[in-house]
Amino acid sequence: MAFKKDDFFAALSMAQNKPVPVNVKGFGTLFVKSMTLADQEAWEETLSDEKGNKIHGRIMASFIAQVCVDEQGNKVFDESDIPKLNELKSGPLKSLFAEAQKHNEFSSGDIEELEKN
Repeated sequence: MAFKKDDFFAALSMAQNKPVPVNVKGFGTLFVKSMTLADQEAWEETLSDEKGNKIHGRIMASFIAQVCVDEQGNKVFDESDIPKLNELKSGPLKSLFAEAQKHNEFSSGDIEELEKN
């Protein structure tokens, strides 16, 4: 079968537009969206300061803030929520992070690479 650009974009667009429900023990159900390339690049830029130095303690909370949405796809958290997320019990948030990571096809190696840079 020959590659068809329109079919390619249509298939990927449909797949990324549907948020996936994730039950967070003790907190209820949140939805996780797929990041676009633009989303991912913007998120990665928030992991460093203006001089390019990595901001510690930011990867998990900022990733959760980036991908958690309501059922209609509207973001649940914003930049100001990241410090609050960092103060919550880690167990449920680690589970949410793992599900969001899976849904966005981020491997542990990808995260380790971000932590290094």
